[in-house]
Amino acid sequence: MLFPKSRVLNISNHGLKTEIKQMEEEIETLKIQIKQLPDKVKINEILEEDEIVRLETEKKRLTDTIKMTCYRAETELINIIEQNHCFARTMDEGRAFIKNVFQQPADMIPNYNEGRLEIRFYTMSTRRENKALEELCDIVNKENFLYPGTELKLVFKAA
Repeated sequence: MLFPKSRVLNISNHGLKTEIKQMEEEIETLKIQIKQLPDKVKINEILEEDEIVRLETEKKRLTDTIKMTCYRAETELINIIEQNHCFARTMDEGRAFIKNVFQQPADMIPNYNEGRLEIRFYTMSTRRENKALEELCDIVNKENFLYPGTELKLVFKAA
């Protein structure tokens, strides 16, 4: 005698159905437990005092020095822009502009015959930003920087 297909399927999948039901119940239990957890926990409640990782004093000083140096360099770039009166609210707009410059796509074109590495920036979103970038490139180009580890002079160009 042959069993109907659905009866055979039910008999063979009975174990899987039970396992699926147990897993669904476990998921619901875990969801309830997760909702009961606090949103924030102090680190000393989780880790022992000796497990808490702290930066060594020297590493922290070095990190702070690098951050300070970057901030000062950024501020000097903004002061260069301010001299040309490109932005009305210099510090706010200037910092936003410098941030955009550092994220601006550019092509790096080495020219070994002339000993130059040309950095060509793509067009920025406004005419004012393009003008400020062009002036910034002119000022930086006067310094005759070399690309580290080479004898190639860095030449910056705005679109």
